[in-house]
Amino acid sequence: MMVRYPLMAAIPQELVFRVFLFARSGALFPDAAVLVIRNGISVGLAHAFYGNWIALTLSTLGGMLFAYRYHRTRSIIAAGIERGLWGDFLFTVGIGRYL
Repeated sequence: MMVRYPLMAAIPQELVFRVFLFARSGALFPDAAVLVIRNGISVGLAHAFYGNWIALTLSTLGGMLFAYRYHRTRSIIAAGIERGLWGDFLFTVGIGRYL
C-alpha cells in the first residue's frame, strides 16, 4: 500500500487536479490565492462521495496544500511526492480508512 498509493492514486489525481485544472482555471482565476483555494475545494468535493466530514475536510485542506506546492514549483513531481508522503502518513496513523 505504501508504494501503490503514491503511484496508482496520488500521481494520477495530481495530473487531473493540478495540471489539468490549473491549465483550465488559470485564466478564470488569475489570483494565485483564489486558484489554490478553488483547487482545494475541487479536490474536497471530489472526495465527498465518501460521505464523511473527515474526508471532505482533509481532502480540501490537502488539496490546497498540494495546489500551493504545485503553484510555487510548477512541478507535478514535487506535488506528487508530497501528496504520496502525506497519504502514506495518513494511512499509517489510521485516518486512511476515511479516505
